[in-house]
Amino acid sequence: MSPIKIINKKTMNILEINTKITFNARASTDQYLPANRLIDVNNALDEIHIEILQSADGADFDDKNYTSDFPESTKDLVADQADYSLPTDLIKEKRLTVSYDGTNWYKAKPFDINESGIYLKNDYFSEEAPYYDLHDNSLNLYPTPTADVTAGLKIWMSRNMELFSSAEVTAGTKEPGFDRQFHYLIPLKASWQWLFYKLNDYAGADRIKQQIDEGMFKLKQHYSDKQRDGNMIVKAEVVDYE
Repeated sequence: MSPIKIINKKTMNILEINTKITFNARASTDQYLPANRLIDVNNALDEIHIEILQSADGADFDDKNYTSDFPESTKDLVADQADYSLPTDLIKEKRLTVSYDGTNWYKAKPFDINESGIYLKNDYFSEEAPYYDLHDNSLNLYPTPTADVTAGLKIWMSRNMELFSSAEVTAGTKEPGFDRQFHYLIPLKASWQWLFYKLNDYAGADRIKQQIDEGMFKLKQHYSDKQRDGNMIVKAEVVDYE
């Protein structure tokens, strides 16, 4: 059995990723079907994205394929409406600000309804010190707006990485949206799926896995140390025990 070649750490588009999958997995597209490759490639993207988010320092990660906007969302406040849907591409909420009058903005603080043992009323909250409670796909705002405000709610977030589509696989030009030095991890992860689960080639899969583990370790180191122009700040937390 021939050894698995370590690929060059360069920018890779989806066509080149597929070429490397064919080589590493020793399987043509008639065997390892394009539809299955697409699933495995996108799963690999999601796995790498999770590692980046867990490792990232103050240099916030965002997919480089997003070129037209920033990872923030605005919503209109509606009078007497407390519940607002979250963006569908949101993974993590980072900051939320509210303007109840369209002029003055205030940072809202996260709040869990279970923290209160009493019935919640607007009287308990102030527009100058708003709170919000996150649900699976929406949030509740405290206090409830009393007037309509255009774009009165702003959400800064971490959002999903752009996955590859079938059309983009055919075109073959799209690249993964993270740093190019680690693009090689995508075909490695997909190839491992084929060798381990389809061919039951555990020795070949293990060689691939060693390269994946080494690459993921370097990726986590890389993203945990991107923002060098900054000092660590230790802040005291005030706790009220009464």
